Amino acid sequence: MSQYKMKSLTQSLYIVLSQVFGRPGKNFYLVAILLLLLGAACNATYSFLIELFSCSFGNRESVSKMIITIVPDLIVLFLFFGILNIFLIVSRRAISDLRLRITNVSPEALNSDIKAVIIFLSKSFSVSDEILCSQSTENIHSFIKNPDPRHPAADTHKWTRHSWIMPLIGIINLCRTLEYIIIVPSSDRGKEEGTWKEVKKFSELAERIIEFEKKRLDHEQNKGPRFLVHEFDFDNSGDDFLGKTVDVENVDLLHGDSFGIDMEDPETLSRKMHSVWSLLKKKKSTASGNPLLDEEIIVDITGGQKLTAVAGSISAYGMGRIFQYVSTIDYSIKFYDIEHAD
Repeated sequence: MSQYKMKSLTQSLYIVLSQVFGRPGKNFYLVAILLLLLGAACNATYSFLIELFSCSFGNRESVSKMIITIVPDLIVLFLFFGILNIFLIVSRRAISDLRLRITNVSPEALNSDIKAVIIFLSKSFSVSDEILCSQSTENIHSFIKNPDPRHPAADTHKWTRHSWIMPLIGIINLCRTLEYIIIVPSSDRGKEEGTWKEVKKFSELAERIIEFEKKRLDHEQNKGPRFLVHEFDFDNSGDDFLGKTVDVENVDLLHGDSFGIDMEDPETLSRKMHSVWSLLKKKKSTASGNPLLDEEIIVDITGGQKLTAVAGSISAYGMGRIFQYVSTIDYSIKFYDIEHAD
């Protein structure tokens, strides 16, 4: 069984048990009775088989004795399977009634320092990449640190409306502890070119802004975060589909737009996000030397399309996982967690 399927099975079992065992009540007592009957059913089955194989069917007295003996066993088995059927119905209802909720997480309440961020690289249709990248690092940094929609720069300079401004705001906010940035670009779709060709340009721009921010904070300048892209074999549905991550400077070694994805394909998005999370958890922190934890990874759902936001937020469903979003209204950074509703 693949790791992906095993994970889905484990989550499903967790949901059922958490719903059924959640509170002492009729469901709790139903499960208790089921467990007691399970032991009785095992004994009844054993007794039934012993009587069946030891019976001399040519002897009427032996057959009558067997029937009298196995009747209680059959009653126990009948009760067991009846309660089991009720349990399965309750379990199905528990899953169908499962409610999730999205809660706000304050920056102070984050479980750990964020060491890796996953972002979706959007295409800007209103402003060219050249206009944004031609701006001075100081100007871009100034707006990112104080992104006010009413600021004169937002009206007089079109580059402030570029779609890359939003993920840059999210990255700069995390750059103190950030070690890995996974860029998820789009692939070509018909006549529309994807953003996989712009990965290097974006990473170079982000690197400029991060270095400027660290100098401003007089932060240690040993190593900045590594910019990575992810590639996996879309034709492989087995255990090896996790693929690999590649540093952006080596992106030319990849095969065409194979590391970009169709951002309107839900199945590919789901597999991509699972692969990225799994591979990041195998990366080691340069600060601690230990593999990254779930709470040290965050996914930014600001970029991309609506479906990427859904896929990104669903991938953050799990213990310790959160996702972030840069508001298009006031450019504030919001953190969210998905959890079970009471």
